[in-house]
Amino acid sequence: MNLKQYYLTQNNCYKVGQKHEVKAIMVHSTGANNPMLKRYVGPDDGLLGVNKYNNHWNAAKPGGQNVCVHAFVGKLQDGSIATYQTLPWDYVGWHSGTGSLGSSRNANNTDYIGFEICEDNLTDAAYFGKVYKEAIELCVYEKGEDGTPVIIKEEAETVRLIYQLFLEGKTPAGICRLLDKRGTPTPSGKQKWSQTTVNSILTNEKYKGDALLQKRFTVDFLMKKMKVNEGEVPQYYVEHSHDAIISPTDWDIVQVEIDRRKTLGRAYSGNSIFSSKLVCGDCGGFFGQKVWHSTDAYRKVIWRCNSKFKSEKKCSTPHLDTDTIQQKFLLAYNRLMENRDGVIDDCKLIRRTLSDSTGLDAEIDKLTEEIEVVAEMIKACVKENASAVHSQEEYNKKYKGLVKRYEKATRRLDELSAERTRKQERDRELRLFIESIKKQPLVLQVWNERLWVGLLERATVFHDDRMVFKFKNGIEIEVEL
Repeated sequence: MNLKQYYLTQNNCYKVGQKHEVKAIMVHSTGANNPMLKRYVGPDDGLLGVNKYNNHWNAAKPGGQNVCVHAFVGKLQDGSIATYQTLPWDYVGWHSGTGSLGSSRNANNTDYIGFEICEDNLTDAAYFGKVYKEAIELCVYEKGEDGTPVIIKEEAETVRLIYQLFLEGKTPAGICRLLDKRGTPTPSGKQKWSQTTVNSILTNEKYKGDALLQKRFTVDFLMKKMKVNEGEVPQYYVEHSHDAIISPTDWDIVQVEIDRRKTLGRAYSGNSIFSSKLVCGDCGGFFGQKVWHSTDAYRKVIWRCNSKFKSEKKCSTPHLDTDTIQQKFLLAYNRLMENRDGVIDDCKLIRRTLSDSTGLDAEIDKLTEEIEVVAEMIKACVKENASAVHSQEEYNKKYKGLVKRYEKATRRLDELSAERTRKQERDRELRLFIESIKKQPLVLQVWNERLWVGLLERATVFHDDRMVFKFKNGIEIEVEL
C-alpha cells in the first residue's frame, strides 16, 4: 500500500477537529472520469490548495459546500496507485454536502471513514482492480504488524456462523432469531438483526475474497447522491482481491442452496437439514420431524410424511429416525464414490454440453434486436397517427399487430433467457459437485452434514422399505431400509 498524508489544513473539517469512533467505511466514486490524484488533492509534488487543476479542496468550504473526505485513492504521474490521506482517520468528515456538524443531514456520516475512488473513464478493469486492492488494505480489513491485511476476528466469526447455520438448514429469519438471542451485534453495531442483513451477508462475494465493483455509482459528486447501477456504467468483478472469510466452494454452495429454496418457496422448512430433502414416495410431499413421548423417558424423534394422515388414502411409507437416515446416506455416498473418476468424467461431459450456448445466444441477440426495432415502429406509428389524420380503424389494426409482434418476441426472449439461466445454474451445480467429490474420501464412515447439503438433491422414501438417493449430478442410488 502506498499511503501519503497531505492534510487539508484549511478545510473546516480539519479546523474543527472533532473526533469520532469509526464504525464503518463510506466508499464513493468521484464520478469525474479522471484517475489522476492531482486533479483532486494536488500536483504530484505534494502541494495543496488552488492550482491549475482547479483543485479547491484545501479551503474552508470546497465549492461552497461543507464537504471533506478522509482520502483519495487513484493514480500518480508514473501510473502507480496511491492513497492520499487528506484528513486524520479519527476526525469527523462531512460527507453529505451542506449542513452543519451534528445536523440531521449529517447525523449518519459522523461515524464513517470516507474516501473517493478516482475513476479512469470507467473502462479499465485492471486499474479498478488495483485501486480496489489499495482501498481494501485501508478499509475492509485491519492492518497487521507487517502491514498486510488481516481479517477482523469477531466479524469473521459472525460471518462464518451465519454461513454455517444456513448450510445446516436454517432460514434467514431463524438465523436472525439465534443471533439476537446470542446478543451478537450487526455489522452496523445494532442489536436487532434483519433478514435483509443476513441475506446481504450470504450473497456478498467479498466474503470469498472477490469484489464486484460499481454496484452503485455517484450521480452528484459534491452532494454524494448515489444510484444503484442498472447498466448505466460498467461493473468489474475482481477475483482474489483480498483474503477470504468463506471458502469459494462453500460460498458457491450457499448460492445454489439459495436458488433451491427459492424454487421450493413456502414448501421449504428450516427446522433441519433433512427438511425439504426427504420426500414421500407415495404422495411426493416432504417428510417432517415428529416427537413421540415428548414428556417421558421414551421420548423419540422420528421423520415421517407430513401428509400421512391428511387424505382418505393414508400414505404407507415408513417413518425413519435420524440415525437411519444418516447411515443410509453414508451407504449411498460410498457406492457413488466407488466410481468417482467415471462420475467426474460424466459430469464434465454434461458441462461441455451446457456451456455450448452458441445457438441460444444467437437467438437471444436476434430477438433483442427484433424487440428494439418493433418498439421504434410502435413509437413511429403513434407519432404518425398524432400528427396527421388517418383512419382509426387502420391505425388500430396496425398498432395492435405491432404490439402483438412485440409481446410475442418478448415472451420468447424471456423463455430463452430463463433457459440460459437454468443451464448456467446447472453448470455451476455440476462444477461444485465435481469440486466437492474430488476433495472427499472414497469411503465415508462418519456422518457429514455438509456433504448431505452439497451433494444430495433429494432422498425419496418408498413404502416397500427402500430409499432412493438422487445426487446433484443426476445419479440415483437405491438403498434398502
